[in-house]
Amino acid sequence: MASISKQKNGRRMIQFVGPDNKRQTIRLGKMPQRQADALKIKVEQLVAARISGYAANDETQLWLTRLDSAMLNKLAKVGLIPQHNQGQ
Repeated sequence: MASISKQKNGRRMIQFVGPDNKRQTIRLGKMPQRQADALKIKVEQLVAARISGYAANDETQLWLTRLDSAMLNKLAKVGLIPQHNQGQ
């Protein structure tokens, strides 16, 4: 299960416990709560996929193809997806 935190300056972040049982943080910057909530759901799905050893569902995989490099790198940094190469 993931949670969204909001700092005093308005920046949001998602925190979750990864497959290695360590708390991980993805910094989102300033964004609407609704958008952060949607992102949190996708992060939870990626965590569940990593823990179970199965691929993420089709909707989540399609969502990953639409993300920009910055967010893909953040997800890779916390171990939710393989390292992203910008040349691909």
